[in-house]
Amino acid sequence: MSQPANDGGVSDPFATFGIARSFSLDVAALRPRLVRLLAECHPDRAGTDPVRQAEASRRSAEINAAFRTLQSPLLRAEALLALAGSRPLPGDALAPAFLMEMMETREALDEAIAARDEARIAEVRSEADARRVDLLAALAARLDAPISTPAEAQAARQDLAALRYVERILERIADR
Repeated sequence: MSQPANDGGVSDPFATFGIARSFSLDVAALRPRLVRLLAECHPDRAGTDPVRQAEASRRSAEINAAFRTLQSPLLRAEALLALAGSRPLPGDALAPAFLMEMMETREALDEAIAARDEARIAEVRSEADARRVDLLAALAARLDAPISTPAEAQAARQDLAALRYVERILERIADR
């Protein structure tokens, strides 16, 4: 069931958890699998054999890393793209209009935070939440099916890059 890496040497968190590669997954269903997988490789089951204990520790680390990847939409998308053989390219750059919009949003947010304008902060949060939902839907549409062309991979990478910008705005709001 466990298959830590594909032929390209990329770690496969989906194989580690014994699930199909898909962007859309029930993240809540991962926790019971995590508990079961960690129980199966618990160091207490390895006895006193140092080789078996080391393997149990390695496997536990692999399972925990896979869980972190699968529960994060950003990391999950990146893993799917890497497993498809897609690497970031200079063409992954975002449109200047989007970058300008993000810069203006960030400036508006910073001003609202400085002014303690809770209504404006809530407005920015609402806009960012809506953009996040749209980008997650776009990523699901692109990554739930196998990527068959470089253009498909590039489009998914651009959506992923845009999502990172939106996530940073939401993090800024949460960290204020």
